[in-house]
Amino acid sequence: MITIDGGTGKIMHNGLNVASTPMVDQWYLTANKTSDGDLTDLARNNYTGAAAQIGDGMTQSSGVFTFPTTGKYLIFCAARFSCNSDDNVNTATSITLNGGTDFTVVAYASDGQNSSGGARKDGSNTSLYTLDVTDTSQVKVKFVAGSVGSGSWVQGNTSYMTTSFVFTRLGDT
Repeated sequence: MITIDGGTGKIMHNGLNVASTPMVDQWYLTANKTSDGDLTDLARNNYTGAAAQIGDGMTQSSGVFTFPTTGKYLIFCAARFSCNSDDNVNTATSITLNGGTDFTVVAYASDGQNSSGGARKDGSNTSLYTLDVTDTSQVKVKFVAGSVGSGSWVQGNTSYMTTSFVFTRLGDT
């Protein structure tokens, strides 16, 4: 049964809001990350023909992303790597539920080269995570490069996207 909640104006079907506020936003890494640590060289997708974000979009400071509103979100990380020798490189999706005091890794995108030939290998991988953002001041996300050895990196670029992140609001919390 479809109803309109008189207090909120939400369109409901069997108790579920079927017209929740949409939000989609895409960001990318603008420079190679050659060591372990937070990915901070980030920009919103601004390439020719790119779709602008839908809704208010994400904000970020020093690589920590803040959600524009509460809700359930899908977080997609598409990372590209250059691995030297027998190195393995990863990009971790890390979340905090307490405003940034503690972060927990919830997903990895990783790639590696399992030989000692010394030749570089370009590779990529993705990770997905669904997150329930119950409080926008407390629940945040960041991406962290790990296991980056000498001569390896997470790829970033300002001419085209190599490593990117998509945030999609799926519905209400």
